[in-house]
Amino acid sequence: MIPRRISFARSLPVLALVLSCVLIVLPVTITYVHLQRNARDGHVQRRDSLPFSLQQVTTSHAIQAMNLPGSFVAFPIDKLTKASPEGWSPKGMTSLTWRAITFPLFCLPFWWLAGVGLDGVLRRRWLRWWMGLAGSVFCVFYLALFLAISCAPAERREMISALCGLGFWILLLSAFPLASVRQWLTLRRTKAGLEARLFAELQ
Repeated sequence: MIPRRISFARSLPVLALVLSCVLIVLPVTITYVHLQRNARDGHVQRRDSLPFSLQQVTTSHAIQAMNLPGSFVAFPIDKLTKASPEGWSPKGMTSLTWRAITFPLFCLPFWWLAGVGLDGVLRRRWLRWWMGLAGSVFCVFYLALFLAISCAPAERREMISALCGLGFWILLLSAFPLASVRQWLTLRRTKAGLEARLFAELQ
């Protein structure tokens, strides 16, 4: 039984932002410690030859996958700025670093939306029809995108993190069709009960 005070719509954005910050801080801390250790030993490494660059790329991809809907905000920014295929980023900052920082912020409204869906399923809160429709459309869109990428072997190998993000958000957003079906069944039972009661009173 979930406590009544817990609201997924409020807690999910906060938890997601905290987790993203932790994923950003850890590689930065490891990088700093590594540089300090090399400096004490008298070794100087070029920035592009650091052994943890792969870890930084993996961390950025993980943050982008976890905050995948943030791409709905990042995409128009890239188009308006006519950025390179890698995407727009401030001068002196790589696109991977920029996306790792901005995607958690861009995705906050979508975390709230996912929390509303979970409140509708787990806490049995009544969802407005337009909100249930919006969440269901997002869920179907991501499902279609997941299937399209999965059916292309070449793209599937290059977009493992995107597939993981799609699967994660499909699972979260599936709360909306589930809540919508539950509400429809509830309304149907209520209507049938009222009709049966009215019919009995008229007899």
